[in-house]
Amino acid sequence: PFLASSAGWVFTEMGRQPWVVAPNPNPSGVDGVWLITARGVSTVPGVSSIAISLAAFTLLYGVLAVLWYRLMHRYTIEGVAPSEKDPSPEARTDDDADAPLSFAY
Repeated sequence: PFLASSAGWVFTEMGRQPWVVAPNPNPSGVDGVWLITARGVSTVPGVSSIAISLAAFTLLYGVLAVLWYRLMHRYTIEGVAPSEKDPSPEARTDDDADAPLSFAY
């Protein structure tokens, strides 16, 4: 699946060249409406802003991963809480009546 998805993405990107998003919406090219890939490259964000945003997102996702791990570990150690609807065998009465249906497909 990964190779098929990657190949589909590559062929899609190659097929739309030289346009950035879609073929030019104005075929006559009036007003210079030509959005080709050479013009799609931006020099506005500098290396420092990209590095800072990458570090911030990495730190954020790292904190979220540690939080997720700690919560899952705590919930695993605590186990499942006992249900009030299903009393232990010692607390049951000798009533043989059918219990109401609590779950069904």
